[in-house]
Amino acid sequence: MEQGGMRVEDFIYAIKKRYKMILVIIVFVGISSLALFGRGTTIKSNDEVKIEYEINSKIYIYNAREKVQNDENKQIQGIDARSMNSFSEVLKSRTFMKSVLDEAKSNININTLNQTFWVIVIPDSQVIKLAIIGNDKEELIKVLEQFQNKVIQTAPLIIGNSEAKVIEEIGVVGATELVRTKPKNNNKIAVIMGLTIFASFMLAFLLEYLDNTIKNGKDIEEQFKIPVLGKLLKNNEEKEYIKIRTCIKYSSFNIMNKVVAVTNVDKVKNTNNISKKLVVSLARIEYKTLIITSELGNNNSKDLLHYLDGRESLDDIIEIENEYLDSISLGDIRNGNIDLLDSKLMDNFISGLKLRYECIIIEASSLNSSEVSQILVAKADSVILLAKANKTKNLIFEKSLSLIKNLNTDVIGVILN
Repeated sequence: MEQGGMRVEDFIYAIKKRYKMILVIIVFVGISSLALFGRGTTIKSNDEVKIEYEINSKIYIYNAREKVQNDENKQIQGIDARSMNSFSEVLKSRTFMKSVLDEAKSNININTLNQTFWVIVIPDSQVIKLAIIGNDKEELIKVLEQFQNKVIQTAPLIIGNSEAKVIEEIGVVGATELVRTKPKNNNKIAVIMGLTIFASFMLAFLLEYLDNTIKNGKDIEEQFKIPVLGKLLKNNEEKEYIKIRTCIKYSSFNIMNKVVAVTNVDKVKNTNNISKKLVVSLARIEYKTLIITSELGNNNSKDLLHYLDGRESLDDIIEIENEYLDSISLGDIRNGNIDLLDSKLMDNFISGLKLRYECIIIEASSLNSSEVSQILVAKADSVILLAKANKTKNLIFEKSLSLIKNLNTDVIGVILN
């Protein structure tokens, strides 16, 4: 992370980089919250429990002369169904209900009564059932009594020659205990999830802020003022090697800058692979290239150390890979022969190679952990540093640059892999 603090793009990068961690935290907290707060809780206190009462009565509508028999000993005809239905509609009208509420001086709202009061004509009879539902039993009884009185008064006016009487007194025929439950803790869960998302983002930012590794090429270019030659990914290697070889080609036009050391900032062993792919890419454009590889040959192989100690000639140690690519094995460097690398003979050897090749690549393994690598970098005209995004520490990278500066070697650029 830069010393100046995090930028907006750093926040976005931190989220993208650690999105799996963020998702795991959110999912875990979400499941835990649902398990703890997902169920509603039944309220048991008396203040929260309400009783819903159903109160009803029945009224009989009959012809005033219904029980009087005529001369032929026939009974008078009763109230017809059509008249009963018409009368029930009058009782259900808002005007009739409002008059009942006003006379009863009830605090029940007309809209509430309209939804909780029923007038039912019992089929094949002259009986009307009045029913009302609510929580205040006393108030309901008062209203239903007034309904009864009003029905008895109104029946003769609506249905000619009729009378009405109560055949079933007001009674509580149903009492349902309504146990209210607390709603699910949706608000609590929402708050927890919101805080979790915020906290997971902040954790990602904090980890990113404390992370002192190189993030990307932009970090290197802005912080260390060194160009990034390429970023090697599995799906773009070939394209990136073309970019890298172009940089090397133009930097090696000058005879004083033909020898390029490739060295790793970290203690890893991928220098050989990158160097080989690089020289193969240079050879493809018919660029006469030599690679001095740090790989050991077999016991009978001829290497650079054999040449430096006088046992072999230059032509004997050169392995021809193809028309444009040759290689020389560095050999088994031990404490007793390190001095050969840091000798005048080595300087003359490199000067001679510059006359034969357009570009010379030296594998220098790990710069910070190998004295041999440091000597090879010092013998080169310039150096390419290998670093890993999100792995290489800023401090190690800075130490490498300081070391290269002391070795008096120029840095062409960095390859991220």
